[in-house]
Amino acid sequence: MKNVKRCSALALVALAGGVASAQVVVNGVRSANEGYQLVWTQNQPTSFGDNVPGSIGTAGNPEAVVYGLELAVPLAALGNPAAGTQIRLAAVMGNGSNLSNQVIGADPLPLSGTYNSVPFTGGHPNLGQGRAVNFANNAQFPGNQFLTITIPAGRAAGLPVLDGQLDGLNGNNGAGGWWAGSRTWVQTNFSSLANSELNNLYVRVSDNGTAGDTSDDQLMLFVGGNYQGYNRLAIFFDYQAGGQNRMLNGNQNWGFGFIPGISAATASSTDGLTWDAGFEPDAIMIANGNTTDQSYYDWFLLPDAPAGSGQGTYLGNVNYGIVGGDILEGAAGVLPTGGTLKAGIDNSNTEGVGNAPVGGSLIPSRDLCGGSEINNLYSCVDGDVISIFVGGNLENNFNGLVLFFDVDPTDGQNVLRGSGATPPNPFFDANNGLNRMGSIVIDNPDPEPDVTTPGLTFESGFTADYVLRVGNSASELYANAVAIRANGRQEVSGFQTEYTSYSGGDKYPSNSPTAFPATFADFQDFLNAADPLETNAGSRTTTTQNPAPFAPIDPATLTPGVIRVDVDNNNIAGVTGTGAGASVAGAADVATGIEIQIRASELGWNGTTPIRVAGFIVSSDYTFVSNQIIGGIDSTGGFAEASLGEVSQVDFNTVPGTQFVTLLSCQTGPTCDSIDFNNDTSFFDPTDIDAFLSVFSEGPCLPESATCNDIDFNNDGSLFDPCDIDSFLLQFSEGPCTLCGV
Repeated sequence: MKNVKRCSALALVALAGGVASAQVVVNGVRSANEGYQLVWTQNQPTSFGDNVPGSIGTAGNPEAVVYGLELAVPLAALGNPAAGTQIRLAAVMGNGSNLSNQVIGADPLPLSGTYNSVPFTGGHPNLGQGRAVNFANNAQFPGNQFLTITIPAGRAAGLPVLDGQLDGLNGNNGAGGWWAGSRTWVQTNFSSLANSELNNLYVRVSDNGTAGDTSDDQLMLFVGGNYQGYNRLAIFFDYQAGGQNRMLNGNQNWGFGFIPGISAATASSTDGLTWDAGFEPDAIMIANGNTTDQSYYDWFLLPDAPAGSGQGTYLGNVNYGIVGGDILEGAAGVLPTGGTLKAGIDNSNTEGVGNAPVGGSLIPSRDLCGGSEINNLYSCVDGDVISIFVGGNLENNFNGLVLFFDVDPTDGQNVLRGSGATPPNPFFDANNGLNRMGSIVIDNPDPEPDVTTPGLTFESGFTADYVLRVGNSASELYANAVAIRANGRQEVSGFQTEYTSYSGGDKYPSNSPTAFPATFADFQDFLNAADPLETNAGSRTTTTQNPAPFAPIDPATLTPGVIRVDVDNNNIAGVTGTGAGASVAGAADVATGIEIQIRASELGWNGTTPIRVAGFIVSSDYTFVSNQIIGGIDSTGGFAEASLGEVSQVDFNTVPGTQFVTLLSCQTGPTCDSIDFNNDTSFFDPTDIDAFLSVFSEGPCLPESATCNDIDFNNDGSLFDPCDIDSFLLQFSEGPCTLCGV
């Protein structure tokens, strides 16, 4: 088991004990007088984005968008690329003379910086005049604003239903549908266009229902978002040698001014929309929609030397909500380079990103957050009341902090059951996340076989009895909780009788903290076995109080306040992002984050077993686990850094280290800082003594490149206090934390 840092040095503190402790206030802030003990400190930088001052990250939940534009593009129109061939694509949105910040590419637009000599924070502004945009300027647009797609040897069988709706479960990466596992890109910026946005992109190659015949195969694209007010979505394809890396003067006027708006102003000028090196598009598909009922499609060729005519073809229109993808009027979808385009559009999306409040320094902020990280975990167990503080951040895209509790060795699950089990686990969160983390079937493109995953597997000996998830946007906070039983959910004839609970909504004025107020509980009417049995009281408590919930339940019989949760996203320190300069030096000191208070009886605690917790940051659709794991990931020769990927395939027995911690009781005395005074991650290091005495004497931190803590080591509020020296030296000698070293 890995070492952990805490003020009681290496001595374990008994969980049961009824020790008097300072009252914990659930507000997402860890105060020195709240009795928390440090249980564990993070050892990995975050792979889910660092919360950087001035930026606000992604607004909303773009990965959950399941409505938009569905396209079938014949491979014949893209040069009939063979298996293993790479084609490239990119996309922009706007009207040519004014491009938005909605760009599809491998690397996102920066969220803060300077554009056209104007500083910005809180999301990238409009790109503006199309011909002036230069994506090759990496100082302004880091990375590549295009995607590379490798044509697979195997092709997906048939076509999805072309209706502009993503098949499968909402937000679950297409799980269970034709698009399963093919999400290729997710938006990271606010939209600078009203009512028009690009949220995500799914890509597959289809055999068009004719296995073995590659002549009619299709490149399938699903672009989640909205297309209104004649804003144009332009998808650029690079599929052969040549093309226009820079949009040239002389291109035919097409797209009601769109092409002239992005092309060079004159034959001698050096402007014109310019792409990164290696991207030379040969054709553009232009789609735009009106505000009521129709979308319109053009195909435009980009030869090395612009032709005087014949570059553009009007393909026709598609009515919103029509199934089948047939294009009407115009050329009825016939492409000049081969094949017929098909399109389906559903413009009813109400999720995704919002409009960018560009300007002003928005972070640090209690509510706005551009990344997710877990820096530390503190606990204060006092009888039936368990308080947990997780220092860190939750990005405003409903990334979830998911905590699993093991409180009873005779119950619970070491490997999570999935929806195919009999019975399955209880419904959990809008995305049925507990079953999604269990065993599922991953639908791979034919002819590759489908894969049945084992389900999330904990360390040997850890059996989860309860799960709690926390997620937030800039304005909303939600928490979900449910009991986990060894044999799955409680049910009668396939109908769930196990309560699953949630609480939340707008943070202000009533959900900061969100307190599971116990104002309702469903009853089982046996009309639809798929309906969960929900309450905004505690899950296990309500199930115990109503073992046969077959009639309306009086809210007065429910127990409010068994769970309380709040989030404070002010942290901009802690661990950094991955890559060059990555650091975890500030992890132990983070004092804002996610705070939870829950009754031990709600967890199902047997009163004697140590209370153990596992957990991680997961995407909002429960498909992808970050590297922010409670317990950390042991690594040598640098950081592990990589995310763990598909949640249902994670086995913590194969991850170096121990991915759970044991909670500690409340501290009765003062709360001391870490003995790693210079934050070099080395403990019982004499340099920390030298550094402490140097800073106490108003000298530099040692080494001078390090960042030292403050000299109020015992956090009694008194500076230049000899008692802090005594307390530090006593802690260094594995003694207790005291006010004056005695």
